[in-house]
Amino acid sequence: ESEISKQESELKQCKIDVSEIELKLNQSKQDLEKAREDYLKLDAGYKDYQLDAANKLHNITEPLVQEKIKAKFKSVELNKEIERCKSITDTCPTCGQKLPNVHKVDTSELEKEYEALIKLIDELANKVQEEKDRYNKADEAYQIKLNRDKVELEKTGKQFKLNYESLLNDFNKCNSDITARQLNIDRLKVERDTFNSKTTELKQE
Repeated sequence: ESEISKQESELKQCKIDVSEIELKLNQSKQDLEKAREDYLKLDAGYKDYQLDAANKLHNITEPLVQEKIKAKFKSVELNKEIERCKSITDTCPTCGQKLPNVHKVDTSELEKEYEALIKLIDELANKVQEEKDRYNKADEAYQIKLNRDKVELEKTGKQFKLNYESLLNDFNKCNSDITARQLNIDRLKVERDTFNSKTTELKQE
């Protein structure tokens, strides 16, 4: 009887232990799932960042690009006009005499305007490149941080996984122990009842 009481007491403690382990196991599972979710959020966050940054870059550079295109078109037209004006001659190519009512056109102002346009085109191109460089630098910095955060989360995730597997192993062992102890108690009770029954029979004889 004392052995049965001892086994029942140990069984009770095993059930308490398995309940505590189950609570820890559930918490560990939640921690592991959160680590996985956080990892996925990193990639999702980077995609959102890229989209937002690309839109901002476009909003900044597109007006500059359009202005550059207009300046380029105007410079081409202006250069044609300068070449046309320079092709006008006020002397006869045959006799060398000055032609009446024909005057050479002064292109100095047109050339200044053309040079200003070329300078503007270069400035606009530089501004666009500066914005692209700034975007690429920020993106590179984001990726460095992203990879660093991923490594940390991977470490954390591995630790959570090891902890979960360890608790699961303990949980399974405790449940096996409970089953074994319950079977042992049942066996002891059967033996006790058999012994008591035989003892009663002998007394009756």
